[in-house]
Amino acid sequence: LSLEDKALSGFTNIWALNECKTRPNSEGGNYYEHPNISHNLNRFQSIQEQEHISQQNRILDYSKVTDHLTARYYRTRNRFVATDNLSDHVIESIRRISKRMVTNHMPVSKISEYKFNFYSMIEEVKLDYGIDCSELFGLGIDTVTQELERLLVNTYNTHRSAFGLNINDVERRFLLETTDHFWSSYLGESQDKILSSQVYSLGHHTAINNFMIDRSYAFDKLIQDATDSFFTAFLKLDP
Repeated sequence: LSLEDKALSGFTNIWALNECKTRPNSEGGNYYEHPNISHNLNRFQSIQEQEHISQQNRILDYSKVTDHLTARYYRTRNRFVATDNLSDHVIESIRRISKRMVTNHMPVSKISEYKFNFYSMIEEVKLDYGIDCSELFGLGIDTVTQELERLLVNTYNTHRSAFGLNINDVERRFLLETTDHFWSSYLGESQDKILSSQVYSLGHHTAINNFMIDRSYAFDKLIQDATDSFFTAFLKLDP
């Protein structure tokens, strides 16, 4: 059978091989002919064209979600551009970092675990932020979080003052570079999710809804992660 005949035989049973005429094709095989083939082929091609249009529309639905989040990103970015002082954003990031650091290292259920977990946290704080927080040893979890935040804020303000009057421009440029890098990775991840999605009509609306929820959550995390990453890198930036 030709490829067209094989395609047709997959979706219609109104003709059978014993009703067909045969003639040799250019490759030495037989080409089957039937009066209904032209009609069925047109139907098949029409179905294929309609499915192609439907698939393009489904892909467009994913693109609309991405376009919405792109507009949201640039609104956030423009707020960073228009802000005279970014320190409030950074201090909010420091609060997240302090809480996350203590939560990750100090889920203490036994008093014997406190020392090991605390020293693990000391090493990470020293490595990432150049701060010795060993003086906090022995404090309760909530107090450690508050005091770690205080140490990080003081370190940030001290480092910030070393840049002089140009600090706002330096912070803004560095933060925008960081967020743009995270945004580029976010777009690549979104595109991969679109390409790997089952873009068929069955369950399409559910898939779009799940995609929108996933990407919205990832967007919120993107902004937080970018700001947190900025703070870590900023402390290592030479004035």
